Amino acid sequence: MYKEDVLVQFLSGTFHQDISTPEEALAEFLREEDREWISEVADQIAKFLNSGISDEEKDAFIRAHTYIYFPYYNIQPVQWLEQVLEQLRKGLDSGG
Repeated sequence: MYKEDVLVQFLSGTFHQDISTPEEALAEFLREEDREWISEVADQIAKFLNSGISDEEKDAFIRAHTYIYFPYYNIQPVQWLEQVLEQLRKGLDSGG
């Protein structure tokens, strides 16, 4: 089971109302956080995405904890979070 507090901390702490773009916020997260925390976040995102809750519930959770207007990016929140996970894993593979 995923740790909701880890996801809330990551989503609300990274993708808040003061960011320029989600891409820049994620790049800053990868630059500034230590590998252990990035790894923990990636692990918890994977567990969340693979959990038994519906995509609609996952979308609602992601929307509730980010300041991202997903229609602007023409993507569903779950699809976006899958891309975030991929970027986190790439960042870990490349050394941050």
